[in-house]
Amino acid sequence: MTIPTLEWKPGFAKLEWEDKQVIMVMTRFSEESRRVYAYTCVGNTTSNSARHLHEGDLILTSTRDKGVLAKHLATIRTDIALVDWQTMIEQACVMVLRKHMAGEPIVRVGNLPTPERPRWQLWPMMPMGDCTLLFGEGGVGKSLFGIAAGLAIQTGWTGLKLAPHIGNVLCLDWETSDEVVNERIKAIKKGAGLEESTLYYRYCTQSLSRSLPQIYADIAEKAITFVIIDSAIAALGSETRDPATSASEMFNSLRAARVSSLVITHTSKEQMGHKTPYGSVFFYNRARSVWEMRKSQSPGEDTVNVALFHRKSNTSKLWHPLGYQIEFVGDDEIRFTSTEISQMPGLEAGLPLRQRILALLEDGPFSTKAIAEALGAPLTQVSVRLSELRKAGKIGRDEEDEWTLA
Repeated sequence: MTIPTLEWKPGFAKLEWEDKQVIMVMTRFSEESRRVYAYTCVGNTTSNSARHLHEGDLILTSTRDKGVLAKHLATIRTDIALVDWQTMIEQACVMVLRKHMAGEPIVRVGNLPTPERPRWQLWPMMPMGDCTLLFGEGGVGKSLFGIAAGLAIQTGWTGLKLAPHIGNVLCLDWETSDEVVNERIKAIKKGAGLEESTLYYRYCTQSLSRSLPQIYADIAEKAITFVIIDSAIAALGSETRDPATSASEMFNSLRAARVSSLVITHTSKEQMGHKTPYGSVFFYNRARSVWEMRKSQSPGEDTVNVALFHRKSNTSKLWHPLGYQIEFVGDDEIRFTSTEISQMPGLEAGLPLRQRILALLEDGPFSTKAIAEALGAPLTQVSVRLSELRKAGKIGRDEEDEWTLA
């Protein structure tokens, strides 16, 4: 009996016996009570397309299960001659189990050559090959910004004042529809003056874990380098048992795909004052970069001011906040303009105190007390920050002993 070829990715296995014209695909791996399950499809490739022979769950570690499947396949009339189904199924289970249980190989690190790939998928916001988490209250524009970021990566557009590494983008959407996303893309393209450009899109209804086999296949076929998940809680579905399990399932799946990703989620209602992502510490800790998005808008206005604050980074320093003015022109155009957050009423309070002090001093000299009152900050904190800024050579005192920019 010949050994089949094996195409393997975490969560996906494809075996083919060319001489027997048999193909077997295993997906949706799971483990329970020391048993390993896989959803298994068997086909006959005697024609141009694979003919279906069997589809169903298989316990890879069960002698009985493998025997039952072999007997079932032997009863199906096919164009395949002299097939030893028992041996072929045993081959498949052994080869796949070894891959599934082995995981990634151990390598020596410390003297490996520096990889040629860039560090950033979208500098300085989204590191290459890692997960970025974007959270905020409902309606602040997270999904819209995610699409704009995706267009930047797909086309090289720099209208967000971020530096993209170009690659194919896949949007996995549990929130809206292809019609809505399509119109948003067209509106952003019109506002940015972009020519023909599109993103790959998948309308999602099942949980991420159930959709993984096809998603992995799509990533490979379309050469996807960046994935948008909108949103995290919807993607988890109803299968998860607790927040820790939920976070692990999602981030392990993205890690196995070896792509850069943006996961969009909401602010936890139970901790609104602390501004943490829904799922709390588990989602926060697993993401490599975490950004919070806030907005300021008056009812009836066509312009929205949004600010993104860098809350966590495992791969770089924390970056300064990013500010954008989003203008809705009619019903078919959206314009993004990079803007200083210090000039955004209602959002400047999210800036570090040092930056707020510098922005205030652009309007003229102030005393320590006046600065504290204007910024609504404790006098002691203001005094400390003023001392730091003076040592850094950014501010000084005038003739009336008030603080001014250096």
